[in-house]
Amino acid sequence: MKAIIVTAFGGPETMKYTEIDMPTFNEKQVLIRVIATSVNFADIKSRYGKKGNGQLPFIPGIDAAGIVEQVGSDVKNIRVGQRVIAFPLTGSYAEYVVANENLTFVLPDEIDFTTAAACPIVSFTSYNLLANVGSEAKKKIALEAGADHVICYQDEDFSEKVNELTGSKGADVILDSISGTVSEKSLECLAYYGRLVHFGNTSGEIGTFRTKDLHTSCRSILGFSFGTTRKKRPQLLRHTADQVFHYLRDGSLQIEIGKRFTLQDAGKAHEWVESRQSVGKVILNVQSTP
Repeated sequence: MKAIIVTAFGGPETMKYTEIDMPTFNEKQVLIRVIATSVNFADIKSRYGKKGNGQLPFIPGIDAAGIVEQVGSDVKNIRVGQRVIAFPLTGSYAEYVVANENLTFVLPDEIDFTTAAACPIVSFTSYNLLANVGSEAKKKIALEAGADHVICYQDEDFSEKVNELTGSKGADVILDSISGTVSEKSLECLAYYGRLVHFGNTSGEIGTFRTKDLHTSCRSILGFSFGTTRKKRPQLLRHTADQVFHYLRDGSLQIEIGKRFTLQDAGKAHEWVESRQSVGKVILNVQSTP
């Protein structure tokens, strides 16, 4: 089968489109023919050696959408021929992947493969959102997507703006995927009894906090890792998948597709995401549907 292999830590040039052996699977796993997968920033960090187990070579990619080709003898709820999304054991930039049954989710008929490939990391719907973006071009898109207010952090101090918009009360919940100074600034606009949820480190920076900033204000800082949840508490994702599928079917959740690339052009897809021009999910089309 064809796959993308990262042969050394570094730029997109380290990604090689090559022929490798088909993966094997055990009695509790399924073999999936991949139709599409998505590019996540975690894939790029792994390529640089800043995420993952640090072993070379490896196949990048977290999630895949495709069709079940074979199932293990102990698999009970997944059947050959079903359309699924899954979090495979190894990377998803490949024509075939293997996933545990408990990390494989059957797709409703109404959801196409492109949308399916874009949605696995989606886990919640926000009803009242303050959005923080890095450019004016993305500001309009965030507003169209449903944000109530959008702050361009390159042009203004986002913590001051949040306090202004909330009458100096601050935000009750802040979701932070950037880390570093952004995390530190977030505490300046977090309300009493508020929660700062840290779920990523795209900046690569390390943020620091003072304990007195927490106990006197009754604020909390929480960490969340989708990867850890997949490994330690995969049972939690079944309900999440059901909810996401429900929102996609009734139209309350719509996923913006930014660009599509072929599997062979995965390096170009990484270049596009790293350029920070990307808006919406970037999809790799791996194989055509039967």
